[in-house]
Amino acid sequence: MSTEWGFYFAYPVLLWGLNRCRSVYSNVAIMVATSIGGFGFIALVWKNWTGLNEAALRYFGPSAVATSSAINDSMNFWLIYFSPYSRVFEFLLGGACAALYMRIATRPASLSERGWGEWATYIAVTVLVLEYLVMQYPTRPSPFLTFSGNSFGLAIPVAALLFCLARYRQTPLSRLLSTRPAIVCGEASYPIYLLQYLVLGGLFSATASVDLLGRWNLLTFFGRFILVLLELVGLAIVVHVAYERPARRWLRRRLSTRSRIHEPSAIIPLGPATTDTGGDLG
Repeated sequence: MSTEWGFYFAYPVLLWGLNRCRSVYSNVAIMVATSIGGFGFIALVWKNWTGLNEAALRYFGPSAVATSSAINDSMNFWLIYFSPYSRVFEFLLGGACAALYMRIATRPASLSERGWGEWATYIAVTVLVLEYLVMQYPTRPSPFLTFSGNSFGLAIPVAALLFCLARYRQTPLSRLLSTRPAIVCGEASYPIYLLQYLVLGGLFSATASVDLLGRWNLLTFFGRFILVLLELVGLAIVVHVAYERPARRWLRRRLSTRSRIHEPSAIIPLGPATTDTGGDLG
């Protein structure tokens, strides 16, 4: 079962549970419990890696065994990276975070809350960046943290950052992400997801044998990475504008079940006139 199908099956249960959380404290308790469960699952796989490998060999054959040269097709990697059983913790944390925001969205943030909320935004960004750098550093200073990056490792700072950006929109980062270029990149996020391995994979393959611990090699790699990243985003925007947006409109015109009202007098304006920009407004 794919991760996406797992989420579809899990969502009704998640919704049923979150609807019964009547307080902020219960939402926070769910988030804490989910975080413990997510890291606990990853730690369980980490600790029993050899035993799981033996079970994979016994039940599925040599092709399911995780080796240094062939890990992506192994049972162990499937368990922590592709399967819904580990990814569901991220899904639960995101749902609980969204429920917490919706529960307090109608309450205006006080002056003191806006103050510490802005600091919480910066702390979440800092933790996210530092954690990612530690995960990806060539010498692997924290093997378990690097291992957790396959599933739940970045979920907590990402959830905290999303909550802060939604709740405290006066921060410079929130205003930056509300600009038109950021919104365009967000609209092109699905082509970015589809093209990332094709574009970034070429860079990583070309630099696989390069010693990134050298100062100039590291600077060269980051320079190339920025250029390739700009190439990826630009290509994704072209695909979004030239293919995804027209295809979406074509499908909506032919599959929409909206009733057509012919009498002009029956149309009731619900707000200011708006223009369809082709954005994903749901």
